[in-house]
Amino acid sequence: MTCKTGNFEIEKEDDGCKCHAAVMRAYNGMKHEGEKAAFGVALRVYSFHHPEDPSDTALLTVSRWVNEGHVH
Repeated sequence: MTCKTGNFEIEKEDDGCKCHAAVMRAYNGMKHEGEKAAFGVALRVYSFHHPEDPSDTALLTVSRWVNEGHVH
């Protein structure tokens, strides 16, 4: 089960998806190694929880989670 709805709104900690906390914990725990390394680890954690998701979906979901609240 993917951690998104059909319109790509993220369901973080609802009944269907519990990986958001694990992904963010991995990302925040690795930020001292650099953003690229931290993102890679977060992506691997997400993919572990959701092996059925294509890589572009996983990339988009993790990217939205780690950049949530950041406006450039």
